[in-house]
Amino acid sequence: MEHYPSLELDENELWFLLSQYRSGFIVGVQDPYHGRRAEEIRAANETAFQSLVQRGILQLASENEVFLAEWIISLLGVCHHPVHSLIVQYQVAGGPLRRTFTHYGENLIVKLCETKPHHYHLRVVPDQESLLDLFDEALCSDSNSLSGGREFRLTANALFIARDLCIKGNLQRAEKTLTSAGLQEEQAQRLTRSLYKPVRNTSVIVIAQRNSTETQFVRGFSILEGANDLWIMDPYEENGEEAIAFIPANAEKVRARFLEILPRRSDA
Repeated sequence: MEHYPSLELDENELWFLLSQYRSGFIVGVQDPYHGRRAEEIRAANETAFQSLVQRGILQLASENEVFLAEWIISLLGVCHHPVHSLIVQYQVAGGPLRRTFTHYGENLIVKLCETKPHHYHLRVVPDQESLLDLFDEALCSDSNSLSGGREFRLTANALFIARDLCIKGNLQRAEKTLTSAGLQEEQAQRLTRSLYKPVRNTSVIVIAQRNSTETQFVRGFSILEGANDLWIMDPYEENGEEAIAFIPANAEKVRARFLEILPRRSDA
């Protein structure tokens, strides 16, 4: 996929280019000028402009006009007003928390991520299947974990309490919380071990039909991988209470669930 265009920008360069569109909230990009004085913003914009010209991203067409390549305009346009957005957040044990934002235009998919503090990478994604390779670490593609047993369900509140107890090292209370919430003893033990020492946590969120407040909707799932277990976590609501279904999985099932949740043409 190396032949597809990509772009590296610092936050001031990116915000300068995005600010040429109408104002709005950009998913995945924080406003670097929030709370800053007008003169500071003008100075940052001038620095960004000069940097973009020096790098050849902005080209001077005349004394008062600049030229921006059409493919860059397309990337920025999709990020500024996407039809759908895919947000993937994950953390592997011992590693940093990573977030990636993938925006869908009418005919273009653009992946946006912060490669290091205040620096962004934008690239064109050729198709849906290519996202599997781009998110192989988040989707546990290298995992040999396989959860057995049946699906079980748990209220979100019970899960949050148990997770907090595990963070504090109180495993017995965490396990008791889970059994009191209806899990069998073996299920509670396995989940407690995974909450105490997770190998990987991933969340996947799709915001579909973003340009229509009447039909916009959100769907998603999470992944919890322990030393010997791997679950797909599907959120749902029952009797007005948030709950989660834990579905035993392996890497293949995770990839299939990911493809299932991605925006489709029928969502447009």
